[in-house]
Amino acid sequence: MCVSRKSVVLFYKRAIHQGRLLFCRKDMDDLVKSDQCFFVATGITDGILLNGVRKKSGGALFTHSFITVGGKGSYFQFIETRH
Repeated sequence: MCVSRKSVVLFYKRAIHQGRLLFCRKDMDDLVKSDQCFFVATGITDGILLNGVRKKSGGALFTHSFITVGGKGSYFQFIETRH
């Protein structure tokens, strides 16, 4: 996808006019303002929290995912799935 310089400049001008801070660290409360939420992540490559996609003998693929439901981490689970 090719984005023109003009459209990028317009995006930044509009964000600044709206009072958005584009280049600052965001905390969880900045991103989600409600306790009625969930978050899901699936590892593609190995990382600190999740394993990446693994290919087992026979060609089966395994993914490692993390899900949390509700605010303040009231429920979370790691899931390994065979595809």
